[in-house]
Amino acid sequence: MLLINFFFLPAIFFIGIITIYEDIKTAKIRRKWIVLGLLWSISGYFLLYLLGTLRLIDYGGINYSYIKDVFINTFISIGIAYLLWKSGIWAAGDAKLFIVYTLLIPLDYYSKSYLPYFPSFALLLNIFIPVFLFIIIIALFKLIDIAAYIFKNRNQKKGVLILAKETMVKIVAKIRGSWQNLLGILIGYSAIFLGLQILMSRLHLRPIWIIMLMLIAFRPISEGIKKSRGLLLLTGIILVGYFGYKVIYHQGILELIPIFKSLICLILLFGILKAILNLYIKYTQVDKIDIYNLRPKMLLTDEVIKGFQKEFRGFKDALGTIYPDGLSESQTELIKNIYIEKGYKTIEVYKTFPFALWMFFGVILTLWLKQNVLHIFKQY
Repeated sequence: MLLINFFFLPAIFFIGIITIYEDIKTAKIRRKWIVLGLLWSISGYFLLYLLGTLRLIDYGGINYSYIKDVFINTFISIGIAYLLWKSGIWAAGDAKLFIVYTLLIPLDYYSKSYLPYFPSFALLLNIFIPVFLFIIIIALFKLIDIAAYIFKNRNQKKGVLILAKETMVKIVAKIRGSWQNLLGILIGYSAIFLGLQILMSRLHLRPIWIIMLMLIAFRPISEGIKKSRGLLLLTGIILVGYFGYKVIYHQGILELIPIFKSLICLILLFGILKAILNLYIKYTQVDKIDIYNLRPKMLLTDEVIKGFQKEFRGFKDALGTIYPDGLSESQTELIKNIYIEKGYKTIEVYKTFPFALWMFFGVILTLWLKQNVLHIFKQY
């Protein structure tokens, strides 16, 4: 194990530091560091295999089980990284960097919370949990600022009440105008949750897999359900049939209570997290820039995109898909031309988020703890 550490740990720290620097400075992770990490890991394992075959080192024989575990872990990591990219959770560079880290981190560093087939799940948790905690803390401070503002301006109570009333009216109008979206979200949650529960009982998976797969699968599946009324209806019928079957052929309505409780808790949890995330993004991650300064790789805010879609017919088809990596050159030019033609001078974009920094922080946590941070919380 010392020899594996000797090969891989220097590469982890070098690639981690250089990608953090470039991500902060240029908001991108260059391909050459990804290639370097992949070549380093492949070369390292090949060299260890060669040394073991020539008996220049002796680990009691070549550990084919370890090699198999590395392959399976890498294969699953590639799938997870792709799905997270496709879901818009991180950019392509971040996805590739995660794959590099899963290859470079020896499996021994997951020993205290080793998850069969996908031990790098510990790394995934160690990346995202600190990010979520950071976002929650910043969002709470922002809420405190808002509360302090309201308290200081309590003499303008009438104005605050009017603002609250207008906000509630907008929320109600949004709910009325997007019942299909809300129904799609509810059915999407239910379908994914129940499907994963069935898989968990059949495949004897741990409950943590439900949370992970819910996070990954929810957005693409719910979006598909919301866009197609036929699929929405079909999924709804399947769910009603499932619940009906449970009531008639099993223990009746009482058996469904734990399922509904878990489902409601999960929906509330995801809803709260989304509200906190939206608050954080709205007040800390939005920049208003001159339209002439719009560049490829920048990300437009959701409000800007929705405004485009309402104002210009066929805009969505003309623009195409905006990936988490940001605007393409053609998309940038299209938006610039529209804005300049309409006389708009500024546009709102999201600030870049140096995710490579948080990813490396997750790597350090994994190397230090040899487990995911949830296991630390469980001990207390």
